[in-house]
Amino acid sequence: FQTGCGIVDILMHTLERFVNTTDSCMLSEQFAIGLMKTVLHYGKIAISEPTNYEARANLMLASSYSHNGLTGLGKKQFMRVHGLEHSLSGCYDEVAHGAGLSVLWPAWCLFVLDEPRAHAQLKVLAKELFNKDSALEGIMELKKYFKEIGMPVSLSELELTRPLDIEEIALSYSKNKTKIVDDFKPIDYKACVEIFNIAK
Repeated sequence: FQTGCGIVDILMHTLERFVNTTDSCMLSEQFAIGLMKTVLHYGKIAISEPTNYEARANLMLASSYSHNGLTGLGKKQFMRVHGLEHSLSGCYDEVAHGAGLSVLWPAWCLFVLDEPRAHAQLKVLAKELFNKDSALEGIMELKKYFKEIGMPVSLSELELTRPLDIEEIALSYSKNKTKIVDDFKPIDYKACVEIFNIAK
C-alpha cells in the first residue's frame, strides 16, 4: 500500500506541474513525459514484485527528479491537488497522502476539463501516456491504473473513522472562505465542495 502511495505521489508532483496555466520549455515537458512513462511502467512491477531492484531503483530516481522541480521549469508551482489532499488528510488523519491524491486527481481533472488549456494538456497526456485520443479517456486510464496498483479512486473507498464532512474539508482548504487559489478555474470554498462531490 505504501509503495502504491509513493507511486501516486511521484506521478502527482509531475502531473501537477505539467497541467499548468503557464508555459515551460519543450525539454522539461518531454522530460516530464518520460518520467511519467517510467513510473507507470515500473510502478506495476514494484507492486507485483516488491523486491525487484530495477523497479525500485527507477522509482527512486524518478522520485528525485519529480520532486526537485525539474519537470516544471518556468511554470508556476500551483500543486492545487496537493493542497486539496492536505485538507482531506488534515481533517481525516487516517487518509494516507498518496491515497488522497489518487482520489482527488481524477476529480480535479473533471472539474477543469471544460477549460480549453487544461483540456489540451490533458489530451497530450492521454496520447503520450496511454495512446488515447481524448482527454477524458486519459483521465479514466490513469484512474484505472491507480486501481490496478491498489489505490482508492473515490472518497467512498477511503476507510474513514467518522462520516465524511465535505463542508469541514472545504472550510479548512479555503481558510473559512477567505482563500482562493488561482488556477484554470479559481479554487475557493464553493469549487472545493464541487471537486469533493465529484470525488465521491
